[in-house]
This record gives sequence, structure tokens and C-alpha cells, in this order.
Amino acid sequence: MHVSISDVKVISISRVPLILLLLGCVAIGVGIFFGAFMRGSGVFGRMLFDPTTDAMLLGIVGLGMIALPVFRLRELIVGYSATLSVGGVRAVYSFSDRFIGWKDIVSVEVPPTGDRVTLLQWHPSRSQRLWTTRSSIIISLRHTQWSVRDLLLAMIELHPPLKAKIGPDVQSRHL
Repeated sequence: MHVSISDVKVISISRVPLILLLLGCVAIGVGIFFGAFMRGSGVFGRMLFDPTTDAMLLGIVGLGMIALPVFRLRELIVGYSATLSVGGVRAVYSFSDRFIGWKDIVSVEVPPTGDRVTLLQWHPSRSQRLWTTRSSIIISLRHTQWSVRDLLLAMIELHPPLKAKIGPDVQSRHL
């Protein structure tokens, strides 16, 4: 099968807001971690518990804030959040890419915020939604020039039977 450039659509991200977000997380994390060091050394007065416990709690929060950007770092390096092709959708995740073929999609969901589109491979139960994310691909539209309407139309253009899998509420709001 011949695939032309028009058959592949890349959802590119704008790197500037993402870089600012990542730098902000690191700066706040370093500040909290420094506060933990100061509390542990006895510079600050009583906060919640004794100085050691306060320093450990603040240190854990600070390290968490410093480590948080790791989950978006791969998306920043790659430069896009998803690729639509004739075969299906490939989305960028924290540690690997995930692919779903068009024929495997059973439903398309869009939250009221309109900042992402979820493609379900099967309808998971509530407990499955809580414990696994293997049932879906989430295409984030944050930091992109794409709207939900543009994305849905591009997906329908690549695989027309997908329109039947988009719920009537999503179609009425975005198509």
C-alpha cells in the first residue's frame, strides 16, 4: 500500500509553554527541597511535627515536583503528541509509544473541557478504568494548534467508518 504525505497527520506541540511548565515545576521543587533542608537544619520554627519529620515531608514533595517533568519530557523531545496515519493512531506516552488501528477503535470520547480525545479499544468497567490504561489512547491537544473538530475531521478523513463510532453528543458539540 502506498502512503503519501497527505495520509499522515502529525499533531505537533508548541514547545514554549511546555518548557515553561517544566521549568516552573523544577523551580518550585527546588524551592520546596531547599525549605526542607532549612527546616531540617532548624532554621524555621515549628511547622507540623518535629524538624526531621517536617524536612522529610517537604523533601518528598520537593523531589516529586522535581521529578514531575520527566513524564512530559519525552513529548517535549519528540515534538508531537500523536500521529494519524492510514493504519491507525500512534500516541506519545511517557516511556513508549502506543498504537491502535482504526478497526480496533470502538468509541471516541471527548471530555467537556475539550483538551483531549480518547479512543477506546474496548469499554472498560469502572475497576478496569481505575487499574489500567491499556483500553485507550488519549490524544492531548494541550500546547497544540489543533482543535477537537480539526482532529475528528482528520480522523474521519483517514478512516470514514470511524464517524459511526463517535457518539451523537460529541458530534453535536464538535462536528
